[in-house]
Amino acid sequence: EDILLSDVCDKFIGAKKANNSAKSSVVAYGIAIRQFIAVLHAVSKSSNLKVSGITAAHIRRYVELMPKMPKHPKQNGVTNNMSGDELVQFIDSTAKEEVARLELGVLSPKTVGGRFTIVRELMRFIEQQQYSIKPGLGAMIKYSGNGAEVSQVMRRHYNAVELKQLFESERYRLCKCKDASDYWVPLLALFSGATQSELVQLHVDDVFVSDGILAIDINNKGDKRLKTRDGRPRQFPVHGQLLKLGFDRFVDKCRVKKQVRLFPNEKRDSTDQFDSYSKRFNRYRVKVGVGLKKEDKVDFHSFRHLAASILIGKGVDEGVVNDIIGHASAIRSETRKTYSNGAFMQVKADALKKLKFDINFNYTKFWR
Repeated sequence: EDILLSDVCDKFIGAKKANNSAKSSVVAYGIAIRQFIAVLHAVSKSSNLKVSGITAAHIRRYVELMPKMPKHPKQNGVTNNMSGDELVQFIDSTAKEEVARLELGVLSPKTVGGRFTIVRELMRFIEQQQYSIKPGLGAMIKYSGNGAEVSQVMRRHYNAVELKQLFESERYRLCKCKDASDYWVPLLALFSGATQSELVQLHVDDVFVSDGILAIDINNKGDKRLKTRDGRPRQFPVHGQLLKLGFDRFVDKCRVKKQVRLFPNEKRDSTDQFDSYSKRFNRYRVKVGVGLKKEDKVDFHSFRHLAASILIGKGVDEGVVNDIIGHASAIRSETRKTYSNGAFMQVKADALKKLKFDINFNYTKFWR
């Protein structure tokens, strides 16, 4: 059975929507797939390309062109009105120096790699639907760094000095926060390794008592989203330091107010992300002098790296760490995956006691 490339791509995106994929994921898939269609139509010289007509040469050309692709080709003021053929010709004929002079820039290695991942998934989808396509084409779509400079900047976790800058600042000593999320979300991440979106979207009912221990339930119920289904849904105890700072009292007040969400002022943007919170945190981080150098990549996710590295470094069982942090573990047995929600809450609580930092919380003002 044969089908137009554009038609099977529509089916692929439709399947993503039907699977309740996050809006941001659907947007990213759409961008990558539309670009793939445009390039293959251009290199094949056919706007009615069928999947049976896709050749290894077409795929090699796509892989070759992507690292040279200008950013925002329909919005950069230079390639806006170019057809797919004209854009491919522009990429082939324009030297790097001219691209730099025009201030176009090219797609980052991370972006190229992400789009290749999506297109490989598309190729698997086509094969699974048993359309007539040459086997093995997806395996050719790999990013080697050719045509673009691979960034060597890797995210790292915060060091002891930076943690003092973040948590011994006026924000915490004088409680200079406009919203509860600015106060609590970094603290929750520090003592759990949970991601920004997991914490910002929490519901009040996600904070509960299990075996006499106050805990947090990370789930995808209601309007909440999780990045992946494998390994992310989990429950972990609230760290003792957070209780000393009054997190339990804060939650109780939210219940009295009959709030649904713990941080109701945080809204998703058009791409389904909490971009406003992310920008606020990064402005705060820069304000207190943390991560100012471009080659020194730290951000909110660095809390996750920090928690994981400390727990592993202090000898906590990797399976327990994964049950807290939310990583999928290759070492988990099939029985544990199927019948267990992970480590018992007390085991997790004992593990989290190992998260100790050289931060003076004695002068931290309680959230009001």
